[in-house]
Parts: sequence; C-alpha cells; structure tokens
Amino acid sequence: MEQINALRFVIEGSFCSFRDPNGAKYQQTYWFPPKTTVIGFLGSALGLEPPELEPLYDLLRVGVVLESWQGFARDLWGYTKLKGSAKAESAVVIRELIYQPRYAIFVSASDETELTKLQSALLDPVFALRFGRGEDLAIIDGQPEIVQVESMDESPWLSWTLLPFTLQNQKYMFQLAENQPLRHRLPIPTRMPVRLRYDKNWVRTAEFSWVTQVFDLPIKLVSSEGIWTDGQYTFSFI
Repeated sequence: MEQINALRFVIEGSFCSFRDPNGAKYQQTYWFPPKTTVIGFLGSALGLEPPELEPLYDLLRVGVVLESWQGFARDLWGYTKLKGSAKAESAVVIRELIYQPRYAIFVSASDETELTKLQSALLDPVFALRFGRGEDLAIIDGQPEIVQVESMDESPWLSWTLLPFTLQNQKYMFQLAENQPLRHRLPIPTRMPVRLRYDKNWVRTAEFSWVTQVFDLPIKLVSSEGIWTDGQYTFSFI
C-alpha cells in the first residue's frame, strides 16, 4: 500500500459549466472540471497568467469527486454574427449548466513542497476563483488541507468521479439497484482537455486525453491500480 500527501479542498457555487469544445450552438458541459480547469483555478489563486501555467501540468496531478448537485439547466444566449458587408446573422447558443455543484478536489505534486504553496494561495487568492465560466464564482468550503491518501489493495465501488482511461479495455462490473435498475446514468467515455499551450501571441491550443465520467451507477474494476482514498473519498489522479 502506497501513501502520499495531497492537497484536498471542497468547492461549491451557484452554477458551473465546463464546456465540451466539440459543440458549437449546443454546448454540452462535462460533469467534472477537466484538469485544465483545475490548473486554471489554482493559477488564479497563485496570480499566474495563462501562459505561466504550463509547468503546472507536469508538476501536478488532480483527482475530482462530484459530492452533490441540486439540478440541471440549459441557458439560451442570443448572438449576432457580422459577415463583412453581408447581412448579419442571428442565432441562439444553448449552454448546459449544473446547479449548486459541490466538488472535492485532490492535488498531488511531484515536489510536495508545492502543496503548502498552493494551500496558502487558496486561503488568500490573488484573482477571483471561478467555476469554468468567468461569471461563475466558486467558493471554497472549509479549509484546504494537506491529507494523506493511500492506494487501495482491493478495488472499491466507484461513482461520481473521473477515471483516467476508458472502460473499453478494462475488466469491471456494475452495481445495479434491485428496484430501479434502468434509472442509472451509465459511465461515459469522454475526450477532455488535459493541457493548454500558448504561443507568443497567446493563441491557445489544447491537448486532449480519454477519460471516463462515472455517475450514479457504481462500477468496480478488477484491478485497483491507480485508485486512491483518503478514507472519505475514492478517486483517481489525472
């Protein structure tokens, strides 16, 4: 059993939306903040500009658990597209929102001295902390803590978290409720951004990786490799 230190903090807010970039007029949200969002969140606390975040992608790993949420909404935005001398076009963008989310975030570092630096920054952030979109402010509930997390000898049941791979080549089992076996949300494989790069003109490109969003249908992997727990939450690092 391996043990490491990790920074744990809980964030909540009125709304959040982590846009899947594959959508245009209908903008779906990821149910979990991608690694790029968590790194951006920590960068805001540290007072870093986006191009200054690149070293953090290699230094830090993040784990996410959706502890609770109170609803789901779709927000409609009207916009007008100007096309030079041509007639302007109007359209509506639909953006998915999660209402009153609460996430437990874990951060591990290859250099554990960085955890104390991040903990101090979250207690006194330089910039406002946001939940994906610029207008969605996030609140840290309680105190960010440096806790000990340990690997698991036996694979647990997992729900409401992110796995750093797809289930296609994994051996696993589902845990169906006896009374309502068809009302669960199946795990969804998803391409999520894991790194953002900026050139000298601040033009941004994203690097993606396949993950699995696990919802209320618990799954158990045959192998417990890469699964961590602090005794309360169970998750994987990305």
